[in-house]
Amino acid sequence: MWEIYNKKEPYDGEGGLQVAYAAAEKGLRPPIPQVAPEVWNSLMIRCWNDKPDDRPNFSEILRALLDMMKKERDPMQRADFYFGTPMWAKDGESCLWDGSLRLSP
Repeated sequence: MWEIYNKKEPYDGEGGLQVAYAAAEKGLRPPIPQVAPEVWNSLMIRCWNDKPDDRPNFSEILRALLDMMKKERDPMQRADFYFGTPMWAKDGESCLWDGSLRLSP
C-alpha cells in the first residue's frame, strides 16, 4: 500500500534482502505518508502488524479498499482509485486523493 500511494519503492537503493530482514527482524517500516487519508494509513499499519494473525486477510483488505472507493464523492477520484491512473493523466500522475485532475495539453 505504501508503494501504491507513494509511487515508488521504500528504501530506494537498498537491497531487497536487507530490507526484508530489517522489516522481519527489526520491525523496520517506511514512514507513514502524512498527506494520505487516515483510513488508508490505518489499513496500511494493520497490514504491517508484527503478528501475522493480527493482519487483515486479503478479503478484509479488498473490502476496506472498496469501502474507501465507495465513500469517495468525486467520480473521477473513484475511477482512479478503482482502475488506476488514467491514460490521460499528466506524466502518469494519479489524481488519487489529491483533489485535482490534470489533463494533458
